[in-house]
Amino acid sequence: MLEKEVSMAGQMGLSPAERQWLRSLAEGATVVEVAAASGYSARHMRRLLADVYRRLGVTGRVPALVAAAKLGLLDDDRPPSAASTPGPGPVDESLVARLPETMRNLGRAENRGTARDVHR
Repeated sequence: MLEKEVSMAGQMGLSPAERQWLRSLAEGATVVEVAAASGYSARHMRRLLADVYRRLGVTGRVPALVAAAKLGLLDDDRPPSAASTPGPGPVDESLVARLPETMRNLGRAENRGTARDVHR
């Protein structure tokens, strides 16, 4: 089912900023850090990311990052060319392999960041 969702997402396209947010998350940045770098509040960034996840056809961060990796959206600021390869592009296996560990670390760091945001 993910393959079907991934191929449909390729037609939706994401902005360069949205792809950068996904790349930052894949590299281990928290939502709070991505928001600060983008000039948004953490709450607004979560809403923006929820829209990105919806357009990718997934409901969470890890599935979104896996889908983005399969689509080649984490590679650079250029959208993958639909004409160059039918369906999902090659997957950077090292990035996909690191996702579970990155997401565990991210969850712990983000939970700490969220608590600080609530008290500010």
